[in-house]
Amino acid sequence: MDADRALDTVAAILRRYGEDAFDTTDREAGRVRAECDRWAGQILNGGDGESRGAPRRDFGGLRRFFDEDRKTEAAYVRSSLTSLRGAIHAFAGALRMAVVDDGSADRAVTRELETLATALGSNDAERIRQASTALSDVVRFSIRSRTERHRVQLVSLTEKLGDLRSELFATRERATVDALTRLNNRAAFDEHMGRIADIGLLLGAPPTLLLADVDHFKKVNDTYGHPAGDEVLRRVGEALVRNFLRKEDFVARYGGEEFAVVMMDASLEDARGLAERVRKSLRGLPIQHGGRSIEVTISIGLSSLVPGETAGAWVERADRALYDAKAKGRDRVVVADLPASFV
Repeated sequence: MDADRALDTVAAILRRYGEDAFDTTDREAGRVRAECDRWAGQILNGGDGESRGAPRRDFGGLRRFFDEDRKTEAAYVRSSLTSLRGAIHAFAGALRMAVVDDGSADRAVTRELETLATALGSNDAERIRQASTALSDVVRFSIRSRTERHRVQLVSLTEKLGDLRSELFATRERATVDALTRLNNRAAFDEHMGRIADIGLLLGAPPTLLLADVDHFKKVNDTYGHPAGDEVLRRVGEALVRNFLRKEDFVARYGGEEFAVVMMDASLEDARGLAERVRKSLRGLPIQHGGRSIEVTISIGLSSLVPGETAGAWVERADRALYDAKAKGRDRVVVADLPASFV
């Protein structure tokens, strides 16, 4: 049963990963979704061959697929951010100049602004960089005197700068924010856990990880439909944010119906009290959707970081505690055991 549940979880994570895919220079979102569906089927059902009667599952191939796709995604985001930052810096230099001093220069600026507007619509980072650099050159050599025209041109350029900044923030958000719940996504969580595992033991009380899973979530989808399931996930996310208000608390959607909270400077006892509070608040919170009331509960696993522990081992202990909570009847909090080497 544990093996089947693990395979189901892997398949669900694969499909969610495909749903959140977006187009990059070197890949299409549709192709990633199709590939994730194919791998989900392969993991659930195995390949064409059989080994001693058991399906052959290509976990090595799956890991290579994930590694290659994440590298492509990360390279695209880094490239986009770098290009957009360069464009913004070019604008900042132009804004330090004065105003257009004749009609021909004004028309030149207008043409370059139109070129930039077209480039922004293309979502091509290199094209945006080239257009913004060309506009900066025109502004630098054309604007001279400080007049009312100066003020008007500055307003126009500031609006264009705002457009570029919005594009930069949108690119960063696509890389780190879960589209459904607006919480941090799995990529942001993994990066945060790596940093905290490195420095967490230097910051007073050891940090504590909370992993929460919505109980019987598949039944919610099957009974009320996927839109209702999405509403449940949004409301659970909102409840977590309400209960973990400190800016140092890190709340994320871990994947599927699982959520994670990293609590800094909170003892394990305090963390357990907070976990019980959020569990009870959800238990008494009927969720309305389509005129129907949906009641949900969550199971929670807790683990505090111990000296020398990696981020992966830390998450694994919390995950085992979460499955222990489900095995004991769900709707409860379980604290992870310490590593054998630490006992």
